[in-house]
Amino acid sequence: MTAQTTTTIAPPVSPTLEKLIASREAEAIEQYRLSKITRENALFAAADAEIEHGNAEAAFEDIEDSFSALSEEFTAADHAEAFSALRRAELRLTGAQAKARQAEKAVVSVDKLAAEVLAQVVRAALPGATVVTTFRDVGNNKPAQEELPLALVIQSDATALNKDGSISSTGVVKVRWYRGALYTSLSADRLEKAAAGISVGMEIVGNVSSSHHGALEEIRVKLHSGLAGLPFLAKIDPWSLRNVGATVTADIAAACRYHDETPSASRIDGAHRTSFVTVLNHEASVVSNDVDDLGERLLVLDLSVLVETHKEKQGRTSSEEIDAILKTLGDGAFFPGVGLCERLDRVSPEETTVPVEDREVRTLLAMSNDGPVDAHKVGYEATHAHYLRATLRSTTVTPVV
Repeated sequence: MTAQTTTTIAPPVSPTLEKLIASREAEAIEQYRLSKITRENALFAAADAEIEHGNAEAAFEDIEDSFSALSEEFTAADHAEAFSALRRAELRLTGAQAKARQAEKAVVSVDKLAAEVLAQVVRAALPGATVVTTFRDVGNNKPAQEELPLALVIQSDATALNKDGSISSTGVVKVRWYRGALYTSLSADRLEKAAAGISVGMEIVGNVSSSHHGALEEIRVKLHSGLAGLPFLAKIDPWSLRNVGATVTADIAAACRYHDETPSASRIDGAHRTSFVTVLNHEASVVSNDVDDLGERLLVLDLSVLVETHKEKQGRTSSEEIDAILKTLGDGAFFPGVGLCERLDRVSPEETTVPVEDREVRTLLAMSNDGPVDAHKVGYEATHAHYLRATLRSTTVTPVV
């Protein structure tokens, strides 16, 4: 008796979620290409119909004007034929415009710009997690166990951009956090702190939703600012150079204050005052401004910030606060009109004490308090100048807006 051999057919291996997304995006991109062709053809047809309508309308008006002038140039048959042609042109124009609108709506969005910006935030909020961006919803598909933890950032609508290529506004962008049972939860607070740390403006829409016993969480976000790449700056506006120092001074004042104290802004440009310090955005100058063959600009600025200390904040000095601020801003902060900061360092390791006899600087600080300047008191509080150097990048290549 011959033994029968049983052949076991292995079940098909499900693609990873990343591969599934890549496949669906490829299909969508082809659909996008075809829908754009359809839209362009519909727009051309609508333009032709508009010309046809304009000609028919002009011909009909000429005949009616002729009749009004008692001219015998045209007959009643000519009038009837022109009216019929005009009516036909009106209907064709209406139909062509409707098809153009339908074709416009049929163009799917393949924009992931906002998703890429939000992905930067998610990576900062969830270190070690795989972050995938897409413009296609994956439905009920989920990653395999070996893919966890995985964050999926899903964008459905096109991104509105400012002239410098930064985000102006977006529709809702969803973050799905497939964390399994062993990884940290995704809270709105965690995401907002990460966004603030990399200069991305965003708002949480609704609450964090949870399913599968907490193994899957979803949060909805709208972005108001941020950059996926380098900002576009055709040229550097000299008035924008002080934006770096202005941000530094505002951050120093915010760090050196009582918990519930609001720093006061002075009529002196860039000055901020708290119970602990008065901070003045003093000077800014260009060290170099170079553009390479690819249109990428490297801008180096020197700037100085003056800090008058009224009293030390318990536990930390203003100098220590400044070092922490420089580290944060130097790690990718965006300064409008200047660029994306990749380094912000002290020119010298220590701050320089401003001499008591430097009356001009000290009078500026005194004036920043918005009160009368008492010449007898100018120069009696510890004042230091912090000399800084900022390295910023931007592009001169116009973004697609």
